[in-house]
Order: sequence, then C-alpha cells, then structure tokens
Amino acid sequence: MLKERTVKKICNAVHREVTLDLACAENDITGYESPSMIKACDSCHQCGVKTEQSMHWERCVFYGKAL
Repeated sequence: MLKERTVKKICNAVHREVTLDLACAENDITGYESPSMIKACDSCHQCGVKTEQSMHWERCVFYGKAL
C-alpha cells in the first residue's frame, strides 16, 4: 500500500520553507515502510531540480535524507 504525506521544511537552496510531498510503500502484514521518496516540491523550479525535460531529484538538498 502506498502511504503519502506532506511535510514542510526549510530549504537552504531557496532560503525559505518549502512543501514536500512524500510517498513510501507500506507492507500491511509486517508494517514495514520503505524509505520515503520525494514526489513533488512547491519550489523545485527555483533550485534546478525541475528542468524543461524532467525532474532531477538528486540535485535536491533533501534527496537521500530521512524526512
């Protein structure tokens, strides 16, 4: 089952609070949750994550961090 949530964090790349939409996979039987993945950010066009062709989440300051 996909579990989604929204968090607000201060982003050093854009110097303000941003809203991140996260998702993780949750196993109904064991309760195990996979690490959260960033689905969307309200400021990704300002820091270089969003380009004309695609999204480059590896450029995000929150990429790979537990949120």
